[in-house]
Amino acid sequence: MKKLLSLLLSVVMLLSVSAVSLQAFAAEVKFDLQHQQYNSQNAEFNYNKDSFVHHRYGKKEINAYIYSSKSLRKRGTKAVNLYDYTSLAVKGNYMFFVDASEGAIKRCKLNGKKVKTIVKFNPDKFSAKFIIDKNRMYYNLIQYGGSSDGIVQTKLYTCNLKGKKVKKVAKNVKSDFYTYKNNLYFVKGKSIYRYDAKTGKSKTVYVGMPMNGAKVISMENNTLYVAFFTDEDEFQLDLYAIDVTAQKYRRLERVKLDAPLHSIIASNDKFYVTTGTGAGNSFARVVNGKLDYKSYNDKYEYATENAGFFKNNIVVESSDYTAPGNGKYVCVVKNK
Repeated sequence: MKKLLSLLLSVVMLLSVSAVSLQAFAAEVKFDLQHQQYNSQNAEFNYNKDSFVHHRYGKKEINAYIYSSKSLRKRGTKAVNLYDYTSLAVKGNYMFFVDASEGAIKRCKLNGKKVKTIVKFNPDKFSAKFIIDKNRMYYNLIQYGGSSDGIVQTKLYTCNLKGKKVKKVAKNVKSDFYTYKNNLYFVKGKSIYRYDAKTGKSKTVYVGMPMNGAKVISMENNTLYVAFFTDEDEFQLDLYAIDVTAQKYRRLERVKLDAPLHSIIASNDKFYVTTGTGAGNSFARVVNGKLDYKSYNDKYEYATENAGFFKNNIVVESSDYTAPGNGKYVCVVKNK
């Protein structure tokens, strides 16, 4: 009888551990998609379960290098010339990227072969950024000009991964955009909008505060992180977390920058920034309204403008200025 009870207890404990592991894995998978969407819109690298693609300056041209996602150990050398691209995504054995010179969103294998054009646009009028959500793509065509924020107009579309079944989502969307479940979230004017991919309709997400001037930072599950510049020189930021399901918001931080902002990233209610004049950029975490450079200075002394995600960790791109092509490499910052 004792042996039977002991066996049953062991089975229960094993099932409990397995359930926790599965929950953690499921959360990481959900975060992965949104983290990849951040990278597509803001970084010069991206990843999937098996591969990490890093856009680096080579001796002759700008190349993509392929690493293993398990440890970021080098898996290959030059994959494809991605010169003048503005977005990058990795799905399965393919990578998707914007060829800004030709005016196209393209797809190729990780070895650089079988290059195929998915979406065409006029490069003299527009640039583009995109994200991938399961078997769909959302892409925003952006026309720059003499307006106050430099953007004349935008056109946001969705299509399948072959560039077919194109649907117009919205126009004049100047924010980044993310998916959660079957919906796309973006800021337009004073509101957050939710676009339902099944019905093709958009609805306003009322959160009790105007979104005019909001900078969409990133998204994790149903939490959308946004920032507002609260001074004309864009050196003071209010940082918020918005629950798009409960339609509530929380102000998490107010921070005063000491140098121009290059990138900002949010995860698990924490905010990280890269700042600097370009000649000497730095990486910091926002802690109680202040920038903590000290904890990161030794390792990320030569931070570039690029920060992004690798799975559930933050990645910052650094440079060794004594190496050829500035010797760009990536460093993983544990995000606990």
